[in-house]
Amino acid sequence: MNHNPESSPRILLMGCGAVGGVIGAGLLESGHDVTLVTHNTSISRTIVTHGLRVVTPDGTHTLSPKRCAALTHPDLTAVAGSFDIVLLAMKASGVEAAARGVLPMLAPDGIVVTLQNGIVEDHVASIIGRERAIGALVGWGATMHGPGIYERTSRGEMTIGELNGSTTERIQRLKTVLDAVAPTAVSANIYGALWSKLAINCVVTTLGATTGQLLGQMLRQARVRRLALSVISEVMDVAAA
Repeated sequence: MNHNPESSPRILLMGCGAVGGVIGAGLLESGHDVTLVTHNTSISRTIVTHGLRVVTPDGTHTLSPKRCAALTHPDLTAVAGSFDIVLLAMKASGVEAAARGVLPMLAPDGIVVTLQNGIVEDHVASIIGRERAIGALVGWGATMHGPGIYERTSRGEMTIGELNGSTTERIQRLKTVLDAVAPTAVSANIYGALWSKLAINCVVTTLGATTGQLLGQMLRQARVRRLALSVISEVMDVAAA
C-alpha cells in the first residue's frame, strides 16, 4: 500500500510524559498513524500491556493496547520507514539528542515540531535544517498520574508556526492534525509567542517554587505583582539582546 502523507501522515512522537501522553492519546483516538517512543521502559511496557488512559475536561478516553504502538528509545533504530511529522515532547535538556536521533528517519518533506518550554528552535534547526523545523507551544496543563495514565488539567490551545513567519500549506495541515488533541492556532510570529510563554513561566514557576503558593494567592500581594513585572521586563531585555 502506498503511503500518502497528505491524507494520512506518519507521525513519530518522541517523549511520553504528561504532555506527550495527552498528545499521543488524542492523535491515536482520531485514527492517526502514531508511533510512540519513550526512554521510560515502565511507560512503554504499560502502554503495550494496558493501553493509554487520559482524562480531559471533555471526558475520559481509554485506548486499548492494540491501538498503541509504543517503543522504548533503544528500539528507535529498528523502526521501519520514514516519518512525515516528528513531535518532540521531551524536556528541553534532551531535545538536541532527540533531534539527532530522528534525523535519519525524516521523510524528504518531513517536519520536526518542538513542544518544549523555552527557546529550543534554533538548536533543533541547526541539527535537522532550518527548513524542517516548526515551532510550537502548549497552552494547556497536563500531568501523568502513573505510567500510561494521563490528565489534561486545563483547557487551552496549542500554537504552531513556521520559524520565518510564513503561512504555508504544511503548517495548515499540521494544524488540522493537532486539532485532534486541542484547538490549534497558527502564529505568524512564533518566536514572539514562545518568548511570551517563557516570560510567564519565569514568573509563575519561579515565584511559585519560592513561595509555595498558588498563582491566585501570589497575585493578591502588590509586592509579588511588582516583582512579576520586574521579571517580565528582564525577560524582554534578554529577548531584545
